[in-house]
Amino acid sequence: EAAAAQARSEAGKASILLEPQPDFAAVLGAIGTDQLGVLPISSSASGLVTRAVQALLAHPGQVVCGGVVDVAVRMDAFVAEGRSLADLRGARVLSHPQALGQCQRFIRRHGLDPLPCASTAEALLVMRKDPDGAVALAGAGVPVPDGVKLAERDVDDLSGSITRFLILGGPATFGEL
Repeated sequence: EAAAAQARSEAGKASILLEPQPDFAAVLGAIGTDQLGVLPISSSASGLVTRAVQALLAHPGQVVCGGVVDVAVRMDAFVAEGRSLADLRGARVLSHPQALGQCQRFIRRHGLDPLPCASTAEALLVMRKDPDGAVALAGAGVPVPDGVKLAERDVDDLSGSITRFLILGGPATFGEL
């Protein structure tokens, strides 16, 4: 969301609404002259975002990259109210695959079982409803849903990592750029 808001501003498209999509293919499918797409392409902590690259290569339409946005990423761990990390040793940990890759030491330290989700926002919502208890990994400063609390700050392997996002549009989106 932070990357999308920054991309919208940098592209001079302040009127565009931010609309979450369920996956990278849907982001690419929503792109048009007046609709931008923002895809993570690389992380200083975990390298190339292969699922985004695969979606770009598989996309049948024309897409133009109009720029990049770099976003500092800090990952935090969240649990449902009434739970603690100590109670959840060996439980599932939910997040976007890239976030799971960026938090391997935390996952191993707590003996957690990684389960990829479409987004970190989805991970928070699924975790909150998990009757067996789970942990969610999401970016620091995200809106925390009711019934969810911060369990541990800075759980990523590389503090101060940066994720680079491509600002994508249709062929005429960026004019002469």
